[in-house]
Amino acid sequence: MGGPVTSEAERTKTMQLDPQAENRLVLDCSCGEKLAIFGRVEDWLPRDPVFRCACGEGLAFSADAKEEYYASNAS
Repeated sequence: MGGPVTSEAERTKTMQLDPQAENRLVLDCSCGEKLAIFGRVEDWLPRDPVFRCACGEGLAFSADAKEEYYASNAS
């Protein structure tokens, strides 16, 4: 039914802010698809959401992305 299960270590997922669109994040899936998420980073991170790519892969903000965001926005 589904494709092969890929371990977390084999997946490449990144988060980037879209400089041309205010309040939009882009999640990159290992399949090459990009998923645009609308809203502010600070609104999404506390919710710890999992988004579904068209290929079926679950995309979430990595611990590294969260740590980097919070560290760069510390007062």
